[in-house]
Amino acid sequence: MLYGKKNAKAKIYMDVIMSESVVRIPAQQSLFNATSNLVDLIIPGNTGVYDLSQTYVSLLTRVTSNSPALPALIVGTDDGVYDVRVHMKHQLGAQDSIYDDCATPIECLVNSCSMISAVKGGIEDIRKSDVLRGTMSVYKEDLDSRQAKALTTWSGACKDQPWVHGQHVELRGEGTVDSREVTHEIRFNLRDLFDAGQFEAWDSSVYGDTRIHLELNLAQVSLTQCQGSTDITWTSAYQQRVQADGTTPDILNFGYATVGKGGATALPHTLANTTGVFAATSALEMKTPYDSLADCPFWVGQDVSITPSNTGAAAQNLIVSVPEAAATGNQTLAAGAVGDAGRAVITSIDFDNLTGLVTLNFAGTVLECPTQGATESGILSVIVTGTDVSAAAGEVPAITYEACELVATMRSDMQMGQAPKAHQFSRFVFQGDQFTNTSGIQRTYQIPANCTAVLMAITNTQNGHSSFLGSARVNDYRFSVDGEAVTNRAVTYAELSNAGNFKGKWGSSLHYDLLQKTFLNMGPNARYQSMTESVFDQKIPVDQPGDAGTAIGDLGQPGWSTSAADPEKSAFLIGVPIPLKADSSQLLLELNGSFTDGASINIYSYVQVVV
Repeated sequence: MLYGKKNAKAKIYMDVIMSESVVRIPAQQSLFNATSNLVDLIIPGNTGVYDLSQTYVSLLTRVTSNSPALPALIVGTDDGVYDVRVHMKHQLGAQDSIYDDCATPIECLVNSCSMISAVKGGIEDIRKSDVLRGTMSVYKEDLDSRQAKALTTWSGACKDQPWVHGQHVELRGEGTVDSREVTHEIRFNLRDLFDAGQFEAWDSSVYGDTRIHLELNLAQVSLTQCQGSTDITWTSAYQQRVQADGTTPDILNFGYATVGKGGATALPHTLANTTGVFAATSALEMKTPYDSLADCPFWVGQDVSITPSNTGAAAQNLIVSVPEAAATGNQTLAAGAVGDAGRAVITSIDFDNLTGLVTLNFAGTVLECPTQGATESGILSVIVTGTDVSAAAGEVPAITYEACELVATMRSDMQMGQAPKAHQFSRFVFQGDQFTNTSGIQRTYQIPANCTAVLMAITNTQNGHSSFLGSARVNDYRFSVDGEAVTNRAVTYAELSNAGNFKGKWGSSLHYDLLQKTFLNMGPNARYQSMTESVFDQKIPVDQPGDAGTAIGDLGQPGWSTSAADPEKSAFLIGVPIPLKADSSQLLLELNGSFTDGASINIYSYVQVVV
């Protein structure tokens, strides 16, 4: 209905697609990558009343992968589907971080954001939005909600199900229908980026064109393959499969790396001199029983590597004809030797509900041994794992951003002129500070007028920390507002023993009390659901006991000797409520901790405004 209007304003929104009360507005840019990371979206003026709380930015993404040249393909075609996950590098450049394996809040993808009205000017402008919103999400959402939205790496050791496939593939665990690569929508809700995003009635006749500008951290986006040849899935201790006494069970009990063939011949299979033979097979029945297909790490269309081995002890060679040796021809495996792998794509999967066993079917022969000679014998076993994607130049997995648009909800029950002509709300004002002292600082900051609270996130650029989350090692802190101490003693956040243990222990009653008062002073937009103050590693089970602090005399739950071993990686804010007044305030911060090469202090003042 918009296309029929012949006026100058029609040029602004002639590409808007309407479906009932939802409007999709394309971004001003069409190219998005690591260097082209700016997004501008415009809500046209005089087009209706919008519900910003139900409006979001949609970034449509696709991940593509290529098959490797080696191992050689045994049978079929190179049309495998690989599970490649999107996550983030938490430090700039090539530096690794222990946070890289964590479920990263989706808000960390937005470096800075602003909302500007053509009539009333700036509505909100938040620099370092990634640090603020990413760390705040730790408090505002529970574990399940954050896991569902987060950018994750592996299949998710802290999820309810140990086997969860990625977002850019549609994987089928049974039947003959092929899995496939799909597009995935990354969604940024305006209410998660802006406090003005909570408005349910935004009158475009009052505010005119409203420009939403985002600067994305696309250069920090990283790709990791799940179910590759060295993935943790193929290990015995994979996700809560470690026994309660801490011992690791025999891998054969779980069968991730051992397969059996149904029927009269099973694996491992003994082949004797002269008569030993293993008939050609195009199906492999796995030995592990699964309670459900949700636990099974195989899917139709998966590219798997099949590796024969001779587990016999006799000093004779085992001859294997399929898969062939890397140099082509039969493989000759000495006792205890592992042969060359071959690749094949799973064409279908059968699941037996009674036994819980799965059978992998292929397009042709994937395993065969000819009749052994007079001096040839052995025990045939097979290892089946996922295949690594191609690492050749120009063939590594890549992510493309196919489209970006604003999906806006219009109020069909409200006409222009009926909505409020002004809104009173609070917004964040950013200040940045850095220091190089390794033990702490004392600094004074000017806080704007009409401020009700101040939040601070302290970040560090070392590999044990995150540049996007408040994660610096703070021991204690103290605030004074206009010369008056907020607390009568320093607020403890984390204490380390002389040996450096207890790294998984943080927080104190005074810290949580001060933070809760800060959130209460901020109003309904800062309602919190969790004080866990952490993001969760996707490779370490969350219920794994700590490895330190278990000696007699140690109090509380065991801690961790290193932050890397802890399944919960620290992510926290410190905050202080500010008495509301019409002029600025002076805030004194005393901060103590262990800061390698110093740290950055990201200061966010929560200021009341009317627009």
